Order: sequence, then C-alpha cells, then structure tokens
Amino acid sequence: MNSLWPIVIGGVLPALFWGITAIFQKQSATSATGSAVYLIAFGAACALAGLIAALIWRPAPWTAEGLGFAATSGACFAVGTGLISFALFTYGVPVSKLAPIWSCNVLVTLAIGAVSLGEASELDVMRLVAGTLLIISGALLVSSLTGTGAPPHAPAVAAPFALLICCVQAPLRAVPEFDMNPRQLKTFLAVIRHENLTRAAAEVNLAQSSLSDQIQALEEELGADLFLRSRQGVVPTPAAAVLKAYAEEILALNDEAKAAVSAAAGNAAQSITLGTLETIAAERLAPWLSLFRKKNPDVGLKLKVGGSGELLAQLQQGSIDVAFIFDRGQQDERFLTRRIGSEPLVLIAGRDSQARPPASLAALSTAPFVATETGCVYRHLFDTAFAEARIAAPSIVTEADSIATIVRLVASGTGYGLVPRLAVGPGAARGNVVELPWPGKPPAASLIMMWRRRRVQPPALTLLLQSASEELSPLRPGDARLRHAG
Repeated sequence: MNSLWPIVIGGVLPALFWGITAIFQKQSATSATGSAVYLIAFGAACALAGLIAALIWRPAPWTAEGLGFAATSGACFAVGTGLISFALFTYGVPVSKLAPIWSCNVLVTLAIGAVSLGEASELDVMRLVAGTLLIISGALLVSSLTGTGAPPHAPAVAAPFALLICCVQAPLRAVPEFDMNPRQLKTFLAVIRHENLTRAAAEVNLAQSSLSDQIQALEEELGADLFLRSRQGVVPTPAAAVLKAYAEEILALNDEAKAAVSAAAGNAAQSITLGTLETIAAERLAPWLSLFRKKNPDVGLKLKVGGSGELLAQLQQGSIDVAFIFDRGQQDERFLTRRIGSEPLVLIAGRDSQARPPASLAALSTAPFVATETGCVYRHLFDTAFAEARIAAPSIVTEADSIATIVRLVASGTGYGLVPRLAVGPGAARGNVVELPWPGKPPAASLIMMWRRRRVQPPALTLLLQSASEELSPLRPGDARLRHAG
C-alpha cells in the first residue's frame, strides 16, 4: 500500500470509534442495561447506519453470498459484544481491565487471514513475530496492572515478557491496590441515600462511570458485594448496611480530627451548626443563643430549621452539630442526649362541631381525626395511645405536615386533632377550637438536645453544652404555635 489514506480510513479511524464504543458500552452497563437490550439498541443503530449509507452510496450492490458473510460477521460481532456487555453489567468490571485483552483479536484476524484468505504471502514473518510479542506482552502488562491478570493459556512465546512484567509489578503489589478513603465512603453513602447511581453521582460531582469504579474498588477491597444492581436502581446488601454505620463514624471522626487540629493550631474559626424545630427556635432558643453569642463572640452560629426526623438525619450525616428534637425513644450509642422539657398534647375539636368530652378512648375510636403523617412523633404518640389500650386507632381523614394546618382544619370541622398545647392558644382565644379532656393520661412529647459522642469534643461545642446546662431552662408551654410537625 503506497497511500496512507487506506490505513487512516480502514485502521486508525475504526480503532478510534471502537475505543469510544467501549466507553459507551460501559456507560450502558452502569445504567443497568442488560446484554439483550444492549444488543437490540446496538443492532438498531447499526441498521440505521446501513440505511443512511445506502442512501449516500447509490446504487448499493449486493449478492446472496455477500449477505451471508455479512450476517455471519454481524453474528460473531454480536456474540462478542454481548459477552462484553454481560461481563460489564453482571460483574461491574471496569472497561479498562477488558480492553487490553481485546487487542489479541488482531492475532485471530491475522491467523484466519493467512490461512483462509491466502494472505500469508503478504506477511513479513519477522514483523509478525515481533508484533505478536508486543500485542501479547502489552495485554499482559496492562490487564495485569489493572487487576485482571494474564489471559489463561497465554502463548509460551510471551514468557520472557511475562517474567519482565512480574519483576516490574512485584514492588507495586507490596502496597494494597485499593485503600478505603473518605472520598470512597462519601460516594458509598450517597449511593445508600439515593439508591440510584445517576443521582448519587450528581451529589458527589462524579461521572457515573467514575462512581461505579469507586464502588467496585470498595467492593473488591472489602471482598463483598455492597449493592444489588437492577433496572430500577441499586439496593444495599446486608454488608452495605453494616458498612454504613462505620462509614458515618469514620467520616465524622475524620472531620472531628481536622477541626480539633485546626482549633489547636489557632488557624480556624470556631463555629457550630444547630438544627431545631421552628417554634422552638423562635420561642425558646432565640433568647438563649443571643446570650451565648454575647458571652462567646468568637464562636459562629448557624441555625437550620426542620422536622424532628429531618434533623435526626442531618445529625447522622454530620450536617449539624446539635439537634433540638422530640424524643422518639430510639437508642443510638453514637449520640448523647439531654432532656430540655416536656410538651403536652391536647385533644381539640371545632367549636361549631358541638363535640362533647369523650367518655373513653373507645368512644374516640370511631371519631374522624386530622393528624400528622406516619413517622412524626405526634402521630407516633397518637397511635401508641390506642395501641397500648388495645383499641383500634380512629380513622385519619386528613394528613398534614403542619400543626398550624391541622388546627385550621379542626376549626373548620374536618375532625378532631391531637396537637401540642402550644398550638391551641391563639385558636382558642379566637373561639375557633375548643380543648377537650383526654380520657386517661394525656400524651406528652419530650424535647431533647442531641449531639454526636466524640472522644474529644470541639471547644465551641463544649462551650455550647455548658451554656445549655446553665442557661437553657426546661421548656414551658406558652402562647406560641408550632408551624412544622416534629
């Protein structure tokens, strides 16, 4: 061949496009596309490309024999690419581990071309031997360094090169190939939270393929599958559930060590992030935090508002340092708690409904109720009161995540409500609702402050806890409304 164009068109460009093809094949596998669907989509794209080519190069000559060879070529290619897709999807192996071995297809092509197509006379034997050695040794080197190892039954001609590879790789294997690090653990926890690789990758600012490689590296190091992959997403395995608690603790300890060292070195500003219910922040914490700030002007404060469940999740994730929430009765050795006060709940009804005080819980079991959603501490207390009395809970006609909304719905006659006493002051004064006696001991929710147990507490948090112990008196009901459910 005297022209360079055939080499570029028939060799360089196909290599480029086939390399890109492998990347998209990996992306397809990490997006939970199985081999069968992949081949269908792949075949449809090939068919479309053929139609476009037929429109460009008219007329498109063909023979029955040529079609047969083309179909056989397509079938062989489909088997090969289907097996690759299966390996990528089922085992999650990085494409970089398989690609070096694919280069051996050149040897298969050369052998068949020389024997079956009569091209042996065009081959330079010395160059063929040298190229063969380079191809095999290259595949051995790259795939071995990425963890795949040498292909089984490698030709003996590559033995000297394999020996050289082992000598080069020996010192590399003295250090673990993967080492669990905070970034991997953050990626792992993001996948746990979302149970979806695409959304998790967006949270940690990684390409989906990079995220998949991190998870696979973690699985290889731990020797256990952490997720079950499907078209709907990923599901954590029991091993992942165990790792989750350790990952959160490791990351918290990592942040704690950084903060402690920075504080000791005097090169970092001290700050605390608090999470609280909205009314508690306005009615109870505001005066105390103002006093704390005056006594500790060098400590920065940040306040986040949410429901009890949301705040607990943020505390577990390390987004906040202290949470002021309602006690759900759940024990977690990772955290310490301190009781601030008790919040009684009261039974209310619309004044226009002419509701009478219930004689017993059984009398309430047939009444319609407006309540918070399942998972809220108020709903938990509501359900528990009837469950402990072995009485069927009343029908919930409307659910709402706002206590103020529940009060307004009750005032309009939608049904009864069980709400904090703090919520009924303004409504009762306006004559919209009436407080009824609860049959038996009224339910009450305990307000607590919760923070992470640490070997060494940050200085700013120590100051805050000491101030809370001295200045934050138990909460007393007052003329205020809870705007968000706990």
